[in-house]
Amino acid sequence: MTGLLKQSSGIGIKPELKWLPIESLRVDYSYQRSSEGKASQQLINKIASGFKWEMFQTLTVCAKSDKGGVFYNVIEGQHRLLGAKKRGDIRLVPCSIIAPLSPQDEAAFFAAMNQNRVRMHTVDVFHAAVAGGDAKASIVARVCKGAGIKICKAPFTTDMMPAGHTQAVGTIMRLLTKEGIDEKTVIRALKCLNDAHPEKTGQMRARMVQAIVTLFDINIRSDIKIDDKRLMGILAENDAADLEAGARAQKDIYGGDVSLGIIDDLVGVYNEGLPVKQYITGGA
Repeated sequence: MTGLLKQSSGIGIKPELKWLPIESLRVDYSYQRSSEGKASQQLINKIASGFKWEMFQTLTVCAKSDKGGVFYNVIEGQHRLLGAKKRGDIRLVPCSIIAPLSPQDEAAFFAAMNQNRVRMHTVDVFHAAVAGGDAKASIVARVCKGAGIKICKAPFTTDMMPAGHTQAVGTIMRLLTKEGIDEKTVIRALKCLNDAHPEKTGQMRARMVQAIVTLFDINIRSDIKIDDKRLMGILAENDAADLEAGARAQKDIYGGDVSLGIIDDLVGVYNEGLPVKQYITGGA
């Protein structure tokens, strides 16, 4: 094939970089993932609606032929291809044409390309979004700073997450944006949880963040006063992992939601020994 030049022994053949007609590109679903699933369709629609050449990475393709002539199997980049096709106004796309392969080698090449990569963690994407001026990510950063919490710079296993740190940025963003909880409420709740365990690892986990913010929001919306110091004392005596494990065990028996189970446990301990007028609610 023209443009394919041999390199030194052991490192294969240089691909040819070329803009190819979009109609000449095909996807072999004998080894490729189906694009009919909900997640794939959402990604394809997102690429189509927000298409920018600066973000369109080169497709990896392999030349094939049949009675109709030469075509190219897309080994890596099918969602990008389908997103570009869906627009209807893209005629050529950049491709890296590798040396011809058998169907078996194509499948093996596809598997290798998808295995030999480091998946970006939520916190990696988050910090990039903040640096890029993303509005939602910036709100999360502002709220965490207001609560005295640092957002992990690298992913940790939950139990080893440093004290005063969280990687539950997706949960916090959802609470602020989709659920519409006031920033002041989120800051107050996160500060209460963080201050309860100033030196303990693994406390600002997603389930606990969800539970404590929801608990404050329910009571504030119901004009019920929460004694932050009382709740903080309860949290200080209970490890987040234990609270989560207990709520998960109850969920396995009775059903329901783990975060709501944590809320129920906290409300029960908080209300113990108080007059009814000082009770807080879990919303149930």
